[in-house]
Amino acid sequence: MKIISSIAKDISFDYSNNKTLFSIPQEEFIDLNGEYNFIIDGESLNLDNTCNIFSTQNKFCSKSTHFPDLLVLSLPFPDNYGHCLHDVLPTIIYHDLHSSADHIFCPKSKVLDSLIELFNIKFSKTTFIDPSQKISVNTSKICVYRLNNLRQHRHKSKILPFKNLINKKFKTDNHLGDYSRLIYCTRNTSTDVKNKRLMDDQNEKNIIKLLEDFAKTQNLIFTIFNGQENGRTMSHKNQANLFRGASVVVGPHGSAMANVLYLDDNRKPTVCEFCSGTEVQIHGGVFDKHYNGLYAYTFDNLYDYYLIPFEKSSTRFETTIDIENLKKFLKTIS
Repeated sequence: MKIISSIAKDISFDYSNNKTLFSIPQEEFIDLNGEYNFIIDGESLNLDNTCNIFSTQNKFCSKSTHFPDLLVLSLPFPDNYGHCLHDVLPTIIYHDLHSSADHIFCPKSKVLDSLIELFNIKFSKTTFIDPSQKISVNTSKICVYRLNNLRQHRHKSKILPFKNLINKKFKTDNHLGDYSRLIYCTRNTSTDVKNKRLMDDQNEKNIIKLLEDFAKTQNLIFTIFNGQENGRTMSHKNQANLFRGASVVVGPHGSAMANVLYLDDNRKPTVCEFCSGTEVQIHGGVFDKHYNGLYAYTFDNLYDYYLIPFEKSSTRFETTIDIENLKKFLKTIS
């Protein structure tokens, strides 16, 4: 991964300290032993966002299912597209493959259902629980996946199996992509954006003009992606297919950039992401909130990944980059 900047502190920044956070899988479990009936209640037991999930109140169902050894995954934001890609699904797949538990419970969501169907993911011992559903469980051992920090469970050992499933699905479908697309991910024209961080209008116009001109010189199809299609959120399938055919993806940090997971690593694609640098931290710390990091630096050996810092004048509402840095990036990859 390379940082493109004219600021000395940016250029000399050592992001290896950020990478060490992902060098060892950090997971915390709580074992609860004994014979219990537990009510798994998505609201009061918080299957959807915390790990304080158990209650022994007298709300038992008349028919309870016995699981000798049960693991409950309480994962954050199961209905958020970006988090499903880099947090939720990789963790579920990993534990379904490697956990010693007899059975696994985790939260169900529309986004998860869509992605599982899209990539034809099969689980051998995982049951998805509707967060509003109450069920009675009889178990001699129950283990809780405890998540205190979003970073603590991100690791290549979880991302790579999911990435391999995606590659397998595209290969099965004979969808190789034409690999002739340059995608710019904009936040400014999307109704799906909830956390501001819009690009300054004039700055973005300059960015788009540079990218459009570059695409012409490289015989690339230039696409501005805002996550929508015909006035509605683009289907997960169409997003995956669009990014599979890209050789270059550029844009500010945001959920649209989560789609870089779909790039064809056999073609060594290029990604350039705008994020917080040494001069201003509007979202995350210094060079630590970008999708190479959110995917546990899995792309280090798969993509050519570049970061351009936001300018010092940027705020959490409006951001800019130094256009000269974008010119340097385009010159580097031309």
